[in-house]
Amino acid sequence: MKWLGYLGTAALTVSFALTPAPAESAIYLPQTLNAVHHPNQAASITVDAAVTDITGPTTEVEPGDAVFIDVTIANLGTETKTCQIGLFLTFPGPPVNGGGATLKPGAATTITLQWNTGTTLPGDHYLTAKVLLYGDQNPDNDSLTMTTPVTIAYPPQTVDAAVTDITGPTTEVEPEATVFINVTIANHGSKVATFEYRLGLESSGIYVIGDLLTLDPGATTTLSLQWDTGSTAPGDHYLTARVILADDQNPDNDSLTMTTPVTIAGPPQITIGGEDNQGVPDATYFGGLSANQITTQRSPVTALFISGHAVTAQSSLAQPNIESNGNALLKIFVANATFGTSNALKDPFQNGEVRGTVLLDYQSSSSGAYLAAGDLRFFANPDGSFHGMIPAGTLDLEVRAPGFLPVVMPGVLINPGETLTIPQVTLPFGDGDSDGHINIVDFAVLARNYGFTVHWMDPPGP
Repeated sequence: MKWLGYLGTAALTVSFALTPAPAESAIYLPQTLNAVHHPNQAASITVDAAVTDITGPTTEVEPGDAVFIDVTIANLGTETKTCQIGLFLTFPGPPVNGGGATLKPGAATTITLQWNTGTTLPGDHYLTAKVLLYGDQNPDNDSLTMTTPVTIAYPPQTVDAAVTDITGPTTEVEPEATVFINVTIANHGSKVATFEYRLGLESSGIYVIGDLLTLDPGATTTLSLQWDTGSTAPGDHYLTARVILADDQNPDNDSLTMTTPVTIAGPPQITIGGEDNQGVPDATYFGGLSANQITTQRSPVTALFISGHAVTAQSSLAQPNIESNGNALLKIFVANATFGTSNALKDPFQNGEVRGTVLLDYQSSSSGAYLAAGDLRFFANPDGSFHGMIPAGTLDLEVRAPGFLPVVMPGVLINPGETLTIPQVTLPFGDGDSDGHINIVDFAVLARNYGFTVHWMDPPGP
């Protein structure tokens, strides 16, 4: 039998039979011989290094961690060789680590290589090991890629919405004005978030606006929110902006209060009176107040109600006698009087104020109704509200309107500097002769005019 060398890359089964000479009568059964060779060894190959296995951690690793990869190499040649091993994240490409080994023919070894994941993105990564041997006659087995990847964990989702800034107007605003508040909101979390935002006066538990907002991760936006100050009292007001996000992981930045308040202007400061607090300046009906000795008394009022007819004093009293935000106005209300330079005004700060509301039966407007206090008349607004300044003392008050029964309040005490509020009253209709009774006389007046409608007439000529 002649030796033919290695038979290939797989185990080979050779079947043969021994056939006797014709003269012999014995029968020989077939026999089987197995010729076995190394599975990675080809015929006539003497220089061959191979990567036979590569494995890494089977559990998730944290981003930036160092992991260890086991690489098994074998010398399948017939000579002792020294070879180099490279570990690649992307092959071909730059190696992430490497090493070396010297192996005798048929020997194998496992080398542990460290991979610093660094900034590698989360997910599955299949690393490749490659052995480098000069003159290698079988390059097909020089590299091997792992079948089970190294999995870098995704960072945990963070949930965090924040208010980063809140500012309002830096100058005084008028009462009942509408102002705009700039609120900057950020999504510091790692996922898209939809949350509620609010703006309000948290000290009083009042929120003036609220809505929903959606922001991408890392996004920031500035909202210009409108605040109708309405009946908010004059003074400094520190508004707070707040975000409300379910499962927020950082509640410390959910709200922010402005450091510079919104200042609602108070009524102008009026100085009036002489050294004895009684020397009030004169006034003319259509002119200003002459003010030579306006030095002594200060009061936060915007209007003086002497009686029922309006007189406006502007520039002559505005410097220096009214201190405001640049456009002060003093209103003086008089009734049935013509003021000249010889008529001294009574000190208005010895008066009391009367307020109330009157409604007229079957009427949508209260125009024409008024409060009578002695000789003074204070006419109601269309909504029925009225108020006036009345000299301190005791007097009868009447709420009246033509054609309606009045309401009479005898002996009302008016204290100086105080406000008296009259409960809302409704005047019954039907007192046609204004005698304080609704009777047959009023019915006769109604009967006489029954059926009348609007009277139309041509406009008068020139």
